[in-house]
Amino acid sequence: MQRQYASSICLIACGLLSAAIAPSAMTQTRPADQPKPQRLAVDFVTAPDGLPICVAETGNPTGPAILLIHGFSQTYAVFKRQFESDLARDFRLVAMDTRGHGCTGKPLTADAYLDSKLWADDIAAVIAAKRLVRPVLVGWSAGGYWIADYVRHYGTDNVAGSVLAGSHGGMLPRPTDPASVERMRAMVAASANFSPDVEQAIAGGDAFVNVMGATPLPDDIRRIMHAGTLMLPAYARRLMSGRDMQHEDVITKFRSPVLFIIGDRDRIATPEQLRGLTCNSPARAFPCTGADRTLDVRGTAGALQCRAARLRRGCAGGSRTLSPARAASPQRPVRTRLEHAGPGQGSQPAL
Repeated sequence: MQRQYASSICLIACGLLSAAIAPSAMTQTRPADQPKPQRLAVDFVTAPDGLPICVAETGNPTGPAILLIHGFSQTYAVFKRQFESDLARDFRLVAMDTRGHGCTGKPLTADAYLDSKLWADDIAAVIAAKRLVRPVLVGWSAGGYWIADYVRHYGTDNVAGSVLAGSHGGMLPRPTDPASVERMRAMVAASANFSPDVEQAIAGGDAFVNVMGATPLPDDIRRIMHAGTLMLPAYARRLMSGRDMQHEDVITKFRSPVLFIIGDRDRIATPEQLRGLTCNSPARAFPCTGADRTLDVRGTAGALQCRAARLRRGCAGGSRTLSPARAASPQRPVRTRLEHAGPGQGSQPAL
């Protein structure tokens, strides 16, 4: 049961979002008067329903903002590699724990988890409280679904762009083949019946981190991810299992660039599916391949390196650059880039 549950989370994106950005991806030098990256600070923001939302911040306080949103049963701390990378030199890095997760509040009733608007409100509250100006939203796995919640209710006029790593955000149609339907049913059942037994939770955490990358994770990331699984209580998992995470209509609401990152062994979607997802929407998909088709959780290469480089250079073929400082206006056609991340593994995230 624990492994079934763990497999409900996208596996590729752990490697993507725990990778350090290689210095070669960021070519700018720090001006003498540019502020040094601030130390990681963790505090609380209050959601509209009164829930305390845990928020971490580091990086360049005057730089363009990136809001990082973790995956299911994880915390802001999974972005440790980003916090310690050259991204912190150039960008203001903010990461939040979503409701029920990490050090954010854990409501006791189902109505606090089942409404899409609540998850959207939490992201909006962080953007407002931290005074983030047109941030890029980055969602790993289930974080992509929560970005879709935000876009459903708030649109994208105040965000520069979105990155969905190992996620289609629920914007693909529900699978109808019997094998996929049964797999999804089993995953929901595993969450709905998640045991509060401590030893089972520890074993489940071990199983979870063991399948979260194409290669074994570094020890520090393993510890962080294991702790994250234990910080999401069994009752919250059970309550969340009843949430409908479909967002098939949301792709048409994106009016700023979107970047999808997937790997060769990522089971959440194929490049063709994501191209099909965007072909009849305001967004268009452009594959980025070649040297970027590598994934190394230790950070010597990987999709995030490609992303960071293209924040500055844009993709070959003339696709719009995804930059915190620039976004497509609502009047212009939006180009959604599909980046093929290379070797990795994954499965469709679900609650």
